[in-house]
Amino acid sequence: MTEQKENQTENHTAKKDHSTGWIVLIVVTVVIGVIAIIGLLFGGWYISKSNSLTREYQAVQAQYAQVDTVLQRRADLIPNLANSVKGSMHNEQKIFGDIAKARSSFQNAKSAKDRFKASNEMDKSKNILVNAIKENYPDLNSDKRVHDLMVEIEGSESRISIERQNYNRVVQQYNSDVTTFPGNMFHRSQVAYFEADKNARKAPTVDLDK
Repeated sequence: MTEQKENQTENHTAKKDHSTGWIVLIVVTVVIGVIAIIGLLFGGWYISKSNSLTREYQAVQAQYAQVDTVLQRRADLIPNLANSVKGSMHNEQKIFGDIAKARSSFQNAKSAKDRFKASNEMDKSKNILVNAIKENYPDLNSDKRVHDLMVEIEGSESRISIERQNYNRVVQQYNSDVTTFPGNMFHRSQVAYFEADKNARKAPTVDLDK
């Protein structure tokens, strides 16, 4: 009788252990499944966010190309204006030197930031030149070729202003996304804005008596 009870106890214990093993297995399986689902969701989100930032950066690059096109157009027009008036403006050699230097810096710039800086310097030199023509060389100012070039440059500057605004808008969005959570988890660098040089519009009067 005692032996029968012992057998029953052993069988009960074995069944209990067996049930416990199944429970543990189920729990472990569920935990692994949950972790796998979380991993898949996180992986999907990570890829999606990374792709989103990449698309934003591509939009920045596309808009930069638009800006660079109009900057290059103006960079080509300004030397044409300088060459058209150089023969009649013997006292303005420094202006022509500054324009040539700024254009060289623009052409050799390796980064968008350096290109914007050189463009602003060229803009400043151009304003000094135009100011000198209008104030001190009435014959040149009324010359059709010179006038047409100045009109073309003004048109280029209007397009530059529009493209600058468009560029800075997409840059602002991109920079905001890469510097705030969760975008800052990707450790992407910010992009330089295209800031206009406010002093470039304040062209000094050229004194020909000096």
